[in-house]
Amino acid sequence: MNEANQLCNRIAIINKGRLVAIDAPEKLKAATNSLHSVEVSFHSTVSSEMLEEIPGINSVKKLGDKHRLYTE
Repeated sequence: MNEANQLCNRIAIINKGRLVAIDAPEKLKAATNSLHSVEVSFHSTVSSEMLEEIPGINSVKKLGDKHRLYTE
């Protein structure tokens, strides 16, 4: 979320193809304190090892064309 704070005015959270939240990064972060994982996909190839090197990521699970990032 640090990158989102620096680069974005608003962020959308999509769950199973449905928009479930859209707001400023800080407001979403405050509202999702219980969030423990996030699924992401990329236009280019990104390895799980690269994602595991991001500070705050505890583990990564590859799910088809997506990655699930587990955070603290």
